[in-house]
Amino acid sequence: MAVGAAALLLAAGCSSSSSSASSGGSADSGVSASSGVAYATAQIAKYSVDPAKLAAPGPAIKGARAALQGKKIYYIPLLQSIPNFNIIGQGFAAGAKALGASTTVCDGGANPTSVSNCINQAINTDAAAIVICGFPTSFAPTALASAKSHNVPVLVMGEEGGLGDDQMSYLPNQQTMQEALAADTIIKQSNGAAHVIIAEADDNSQSIGWVQNGAVPEFKKYCPKCDVTVMPFNSTKLQTDVPPQVSTELLQHPGTDYILSEFDTYIPAILQGVQSSHATGIKITGTTGILSGLQRMKAGQLETADVGSNFYEYGWLGTDQLARMMTKNPPTEHPMGIKVFTPDNIKGLNLTTQDQNDGSWFGSSAEWKTTLTQLWQ
Repeated sequence: MAVGAAALLLAAGCSSSSSSASSGGSADSGVSASSGVAYATAQIAKYSVDPAKLAAPGPAIKGARAALQGKKIYYIPLLQSIPNFNIIGQGFAAGAKALGASTTVCDGGANPTSVSNCINQAINTDAAAIVICGFPTSFAPTALASAKSHNVPVLVMGEEGGLGDDQMSYLPNQQTMQEALAADTIIKQSNGAAHVIIAEADDNSQSIGWVQNGAVPEFKKYCPKCDVTVMPFNSTKLQTDVPPQVSTELLQHPGTDYILSEFDTYIPAILQGVQSSHATGIKITGTTGILSGLQRMKAGQLETADVGSNFYEYGWLGTDQLARMMTKNPPTEHPMGIKVFTPDNIKGLNLTTQDQNDGSWFGSSAEWKTTLTQLWQ
């Protein structure tokens, strides 16, 4: 899924073993256990409702329609079969169509060579722009350098690299914040006394950073009584290695009552490990907010919270950023809609593929579509 393993970045002051890193809350953080629970509870309350109305991400884009009319855009996701990448692509394509552009999807196949081939294919077929999603630029540096030399603009969705410019711009996905919110759900549910295993993919720097800069410091600051163990694993060996690894961790930490999965796609393998360990009383929190996660929650299959973002809207926001690039306007911040799903607030949702794909779980799309399309002049 990524190029080689990256070293696990341990939080300062944490002890470690060959398989995991443990950390608890910080006694000198200045936050008491009760204050931490109050903070986490307020965060969950804030994000358990539909996101606020989208504010215009920037000024109107004059010439947007002329710049994209009749143009071909390549959308290259890390792996098209992963639901969120597929939904983002659908949103981007719909936004691009509203501007008169077409979108060609080239599946990156979770492989650097395939990704590079897709980028080169876009260059060779005279694509007006390239959108990459789900992998860092270090995944295909040579191919991206070629795009730059051919003056093909590249929008990077998911990587935090500043705003960029009209040749390469970035659209962060706020995953660090979502990992922090996932930690908040556990702090709230456990009343500030959880024994947690965090399942963190360590085969790329982005995944490590999201956990180490999101969930780990959230526990450290707001849960002084929490005991946290980070379980690094190789996502390319998800089905073979993660179930026995989870089982081993649970046997080594018999007091564990929560598992935080960095993404929903890892949870089925985690569940296998929980079952084989015969551990009881385990609750799981994930991020991504895809259909399978919410269905598990509704069925009572250990998952008790899921932090998700409106991927369809995020795709449209990508169109807006690209339009700014192609009209030589400065790229801007594009906050995306985030929501914490719980057994309580999913009761009124239609847990269907259609509602997952069009962002209905986050409220009506009519307002934010109007906000964006009115900017595209």
